[in-house]
Amino acid sequence: MDPSPEELNAFTIAAYMRVTSLAVAAYDYLETQPTAWRFYREHWESKRLTISVLLFALLRYYF
Repeated sequence: MDPSPEELNAFTIAAYMRVTSLAVAAYDYLETQPTAWRFYREHWESKRLTISVLLFALLRYYF
């Protein structure tokens, strides 16, 4: 059985929203990457591993 036009429209909207959300997430990741690298480099050069670096990395790359 073929899907109805309403079902096709809902699937199309869902697909566009999924692509849009991935594009926004990728843009945000790429836009904030230089600041994150600066943050990591500062802590690496000072030879300190603080809880803030650990939490930042956990939030940035895990969630």
